[in-house]
Amino acid sequence: MNSSVSVVICAYTERRWDDLVGAVESISNQSVPARQTIVVIDNNPQMLARARMSLPEVTTVANTGARGAGPSRNAGVCAADGEILGFLDDDAQAAPDWIARALVALDDGDVLGVGGTIDPAWERGRPIWFPPEFDWVVSCTYPGLPTAPAPIRNLIAANMFMRRAEFLEIGGFRAGFGKVGNRPEPEETDLCIRANQHFPGRTFVYDPAVRVRHRVPHERANLRYFVSRCFNEGLGKASMVRTVGPRDGLAAERIYTTRTLPRGVGRGLKEVVTGRDRGGGARSAAIVAGLGITTAGYARGTLLRRVVHVSGRETVARG
Repeated sequence: MNSSVSVVICAYTERRWDDLVGAVESISNQSVPARQTIVVIDNNPQMLARARMSLPEVTTVANTGARGAGPSRNAGVCAADGEILGFLDDDAQAAPDWIARALVALDDGDVLGVGGTIDPAWERGRPIWFPPEFDWVVSCTYPGLPTAPAPIRNLIAANMFMRRAEFLEIGGFRAGFGKVGNRPEPEETDLCIRANQHFPGRTFVYDPAVRVRHRVPHERANLRYFVSRCFNEGLGKASMVRTVGPRDGLAAERIYTTRTLPRGVGRGLKEVVTGRDRGGGARSAAIVAGLGITTAGYARGTLLRRVVHVSGRETVARG
C-alpha cells in the first residue's frame, strides 16, 4: 500500500538533469511507496517540457512566481494531496527505507516533522582541509547533531518531512526569503522556528536513520565557495533573526560555536601533534576562518537591517 506521503523535489537547471532523475528513482525504489512524487521546475519552461515528457510517472508542476527553493517548494505543496510532505533536493538520493523510517517518528502526534542524516557524496573526494563541522556549507549534516533520535530546533530541507496541515497553517516557506540558485538563505531554519513558535510543546525530530546522500560537485569543494557560503549564511541568519527573534534564531548556533567548533579545532591540532593526519591543522584553521567569516556576514546583515527608507532615501537608523 502507498503511504500518505507526497514527496516534493525542486529543480531549476538542466545541468543537474541526471541528478534529478536519480532523485526521482530513489523515491520510486522506496520500501514504503510514496503516495505522490511532485517535481517542481523553477522558472525554466524548456526544462519543464523535458520533465513532463521524460518523467511521466511523477506530477510535474511549474513555479512561475518568485525564483527560489522556498517558492518552488510552496508550489509543490499546492499540488500535494498527501497528509505528510517529504522534501528532497534534486541532487540528493534517498535511502530505500527513507519514507518508512520517517513515518515511525511521525506516528507521534507531538512531532511536527522529522529529518535525518545527509551524507556528502563528494564528486572528487573531500578536500583535506574541509572540516566536517562545516558540512552544512554543502547542505549536509555535521558533527554535533544527535546520534540517536532526538528533538532538534530545525531540519535541513534536503531531507525533511512535515505534516501538510501544520505546514499550511504557518504559511509555508516565507515569501522573499530563502535560497535562490547558489545564494543561500536558511529558509528551512526560518520555517521550523516559526512552526515551533506557533505550536508550543511540539517539536521536530532528528533521526540519523532517516538518510539521504547529497552530491557535492567539484566546484563547491574549494575555498572560494566555502568563504562565499559562510558569509552569505551569516547574512541570511541576520535576516532570519529579524523575523523570529534572536533567542530562537541563534539558540542552536550558540551551542555549535561554543561546543562543536572548539572540539573540532582541538581534534585537528591533536592529529597534527600525533602525526595521525597532516590535514588536521588545515581543518582547524578552516574552522576558525569559517566562524570568523560567518560572524562577519552576520554583522554585515545586522548593519543592513538598520538601514531604513525615509522619504525615499536610505539612512542608517540610530538605535
